[in-house]
Amino acid sequence: MPDSRELALEDENVIKAIERGFIELSQGRIIYNLKQKKSHQWSDPEEWVRVRTVSFLIIKKGYPANRMNTEVRVPRRTPNDFADIVVYEDDRCQIPYLIVENKAAGQNTRDRRQGIEQAFGNTNSLRAPFALYDEHTYSGFFDVGNFPQEERETNRLGTRDRVPKEYGN
Repeated sequence: MPDSRELALEDENVIKAIERGFIELSQGRIIYNLKQKKSHQWSDPEEWVRVRTVSFLIIKKGYPANRMNTEVRVPRRTPNDFADIVVYEDDRCQIPYLIVENKAAGQNTRDRRQGIEQAFGNTNSLRAPFALYDEHTYSGFFDVGNFPQEERETNRLGTRDRVPKEYGN
């Protein structure tokens, strides 16, 4: 298996996020202490990727935990679609900045394309300028706001490492 919950817990950013109280593990659940406190099933391989992405965004890229949320309902998407992670520009969490779609590591080409399309759909619906597709072993960071809705190549800025620190400030 290309990824595991054990490897996720050994990730330097995850360790720091746990130490700082942004993430907790309890009774088979992972708890994110972000804008809202939410828990998710730790046995889900997608969660092993999300914990790394949340930790990466907070620890390595400097985004405030109080401006992040998980499982954010996306309007105009059916049936009841949710963005895995939303990073907001403001403390009230009303202006989306970055929408993240997480998938379990090791997706095949077809499923990866579908995940990227989901990231774009959520980003456009929430009117955010940036999208990140992340399955840990593969990622793509996209400028959605400054390109036509159907663009998927020239607006690719690179991997998750290209996400700007602290909103590019």
